Amino acid sequence: GSGVRAYIPLRGAHQAANAAIALAAVQARLGTTDLDPDRLRAGLASVCVPGRMEVLARDGMADVVLDGAHDPDALRALVACLAETPGPTPTTIVFGIGGMRAPEPLVELLRPLDADIVVTAATSPSAVPAADLGRRLRACGVAATVAHGPAAAMATATSKSPPHGRIVVAGSLHLVGEVRLLIGVDATVP
Repeated sequence: GSGVRAYIPLRGAHQAANAAIALAAVQARLGTTDLDPDRLRAGLASVCVPGRMEVLARDGMADVVLDGAHDPDALRALVACLAETPGPTPTTIVFGIGGMRAPEPLVELLRPLDADIVVTAATSPSAVPAADLGRRLRACGVAATVAHGPAAAMATATSKSPPHGRIVVAGSLHLVGEVRLLIGVDATVP
């Protein structure tokens, strides 16, 4: 490669690998590795990916980690990233999925976090209804609190989490977008 060392303001080792792949793709497309290192560093330092390991601090309340992880690979990366990120242990997960996904294998990946789970559904028509999701999780031995809608889920998660704790919102980019809006962040998630 280019041999350029750069800072990337994204959490998770997988994001560094993603950046290296993107750089290699650009170099292949341009047919050169002779790229301006200062511009590369500046570009990588300004990267922002809303809804991917995005941490929102709230005064006097648990931090919120937003990650639209909705498939096994993304959830594995999320769990690994949470394990490598210093800070509070996640105490609550707000979880919702789209209708084309089976929740059981996804929730199995979340078990190492040893967190309370609050299930909900985004307002997307493809979202699995919260009651159905809760029933399926309980059937595979995972205790889950059912909350009808993202606002109720966040209220429940906040009441379950101490101020020094962490709430992780995952499983659906639609859910992450709605929670961002509830918290007062621009809800646009790519």
